[in-house]
Amino acid sequence: MLKNQSNELRSSFKSLSVSASAHRPHRSVDRALEAEILPPRTLSDDLLPSEIDVLRRSIDKDRLAENGWDVQPNGSIIDDTGTSVLPPGFVSVVTRIISK
Repeated sequence: MLKNQSNELRSSFKSLSVSASAHRPHRSVDRALEAEILPPRTLSDDLLPSEIDVLRRSIDKDRLAENGWDVQPNGSIIDDTGTSVLPPGFVSVVTRIISK
């Protein structure tokens, strides 16, 4: 029963697409291609300048050093005892956000 319904639907869609394309002027396809393509939005597009500044200051090496924190090669931040304060990749993600 499901196979019959599936075959009927498939057949209906085929006839629908054929009849729709037969009645549609070819020019509409050209107009669709002329549409303006916008660049993808980034997270930094949605942030206020003050929020970007907060992110920039959060990874400033001098400011981190004042707290006894250090940036590791994997992008994590550790304190003076070697305990991870922020996870790997944190600094690289923040850098990517504020650089856009």
